[in-house]
Amino acid sequence: MIHIKADPHNHVYKLLLAAAFRVCDSFQLILRSDMGATYKKYQTIMNDLEPSFLMKKNQAEWASTMLFGGKKVEVFYYQTDKNALEALTKYSDSLYAWEHPKLPEDLSFFQKGKEWLVTSSHEQWCTISPNNEKERIMVTSIPGLLFEIE
Repeated sequence: MIHIKADPHNHVYKLLLAAAFRVCDSFQLILRSDMGATYKKYQTIMNDLEPSFLMKKNQAEWASTMLFGGKKVEVFYYQTDKNALEALTKYSDSLYAWEHPKLPEDLSFFQKGKEWLVTSSHEQWCTISPNNEKERIMVTSIPGLLFEIE
């Protein structure tokens, strides 16, 4: 497992996204209605991501968090395609910027349903679970990415 030690931003963020898009087939973003987040608030980015939309679920748990007390959030799933990559780089230049109130939360990526890159933006942590040595080298070779390997 790879632990990211500092917020990937600018070119490092773009290179990390490029790696995730090479490996993964989907990603998720969270709308926390319990914190006042609404689809309307994020209408512009949600519209830009619409062509990549796969599904929405109301869940108490997502890649990086588990809520208690019956609270649920809206979890939006998208495919990793050119449109989605353009939107993710248009609206943010940092992995941890995916946080309420500016943006939907906790950008995380999946490969065939398995967590690959998991982020908790407000906690400022991210882990990557490469499936093989090739993926590990691809991530750890990103210039400027600060990480430790477990």
